[in-house]
Amino acid sequence: MTSRCTAWRAAALACVAAFLLALPAGARAALIFGPETPLLADDGSPQAGITHLTDGRVLAVAGEHSGDAAPTYSLRSGPAGAWTSAAPIPGLSKGGRVVARPLPGGGALVLHQWRDSNAKGHLESAELAPDGTWGPVQQIADPGDLAQGGFGMVTDAAGNADVVFVSTDAVYVRSVKVASRPSGCAWGAPVTLLTAGLTTSYVGVAIASDPAGDAAAAMAVDSGTGQRVSVARRPAGATWPAAAPITDDAHIRSAPRVVVTPSGEAIVGWYERNADGETLGVRVVRAPAGAGFGPEEPVGGSQDGVADMAVIGGDVFLTTFQLVLQEDGQPANRPGAVYRLAGATWSPELTIPPDVDDSPRPTLVALADERAAVSWAWEIQERTAIALRSSDGTWTRWSVPVAAADYPFAVLLGGWGAEPRFIFEIWLLHRVDDGAVVAAEAHGAPSVRLPRGRG
Repeated sequence: MTSRCTAWRAAALACVAAFLLALPAGARAALIFGPETPLLADDGSPQAGITHLTDGRVLAVAGEHSGDAAPTYSLRSGPAGAWTSAAPIPGLSKGGRVVARPLPGGGALVLHQWRDSNAKGHLESAELAPDGTWGPVQQIADPGDLAQGGFGMVTDAAGNADVVFVSTDAVYVRSVKVASRPSGCAWGAPVTLLTAGLTTSYVGVAIASDPAGDAAAAMAVDSGTGQRVSVARRPAGATWPAAAPITDDAHIRSAPRVVVTPSGEAIVGWYERNADGETLGVRVVRAPAGAGFGPEEPVGGSQDGVADMAVIGGDVFLTTFQLVLQEDGQPANRPGAVYRLAGATWSPELTIPPDVDDSPRPTLVALADERAAVSWAWEIQERTAIALRSSDGTWTRWSVPVAAADYPFAVLLGGWGAEPRFIFEIWLLHRVDDGAVVAAEAHGAPSVRLPRGRG
């Protein structure tokens, strides 16, 4: 019965896609949402993500930030396909955070961070082969070497991978480390990029690479008087050097965002405030391949924070959100924005409306055809929105209500065809009721065709 329903559903969605492609130029269909597919059913602060694989399939992974439920995954074959039933990722038996990155040929690498009953940290990976089988779990860091700080992973076009993470040794000295894995091989021993020190209370990390494998790791480390941003840059095929500071430590700075452009240029962004708590806004620095970082560049207003930064279709985009509170302690309801780096100037292209008493943090997403998209959620209004950028630089927005979701968050992926008959899919992740279930919604609707000249 299940296979018959799945076949009927796939045929129906294919008919929807054919109908949309047959619409006259200039028409636009409404968003059509299909049934939900549960990914994880537990109450341990669930989180999830969706990754486009290089063979056109889509991988969803879900895990618990706290709790014991094992991470799960689900695969989707592409346009009008159906999600497979969520299943545990073999070898990953404990609750924890998971992220996935694509590998050549349609495979994927999943990173899993978890803590045991003695509060010792573990960092490990599992590889999904193109044929759908999972390889053995590989340890990246020794137990106890991983603190509660952030981590990040990148893969390049050849399948090489790098992971940056925060570690704590036996005497509680914190440091930032990076581990590398050549394609098809085991992880090498972690390399220390920066020793933060014994009294460090805050370390934020990020990592990025271009398709060729040129990589950069950025970190903000507490010095006791503020946070200093440091960066380590590694050309493809080389070894990681120690991180070098690119700011002083006079101000309080957020965890950085970092990207590496196709030309090898490293761009790092963060927001900062002074010792009196006054927000100074977003700062960005850029370093061409083989050169040092230039001066700090302000982006947006003094009350803005940096939400996301990404290289999409060769362009660099940055999103901001409002930070400063009013005197009564409530947010000022300032809008966020999407900026694009045009030459040497950050130009605003899209305004993100505020929530009732909050400012959503917009997330950048690349469609399958390298078209830029952005998604954001209004928690109080229980709505999420997506916006798509067309080839002429215009943006079009769609707002989507989320029933019974106390915290919706959207992921927009998938695009087929070309203008004026370009269709895309939306996969909306949200937490249902009390946050106990993470589900992928609207995964079965190639439902919006863009009119000519619009996004």
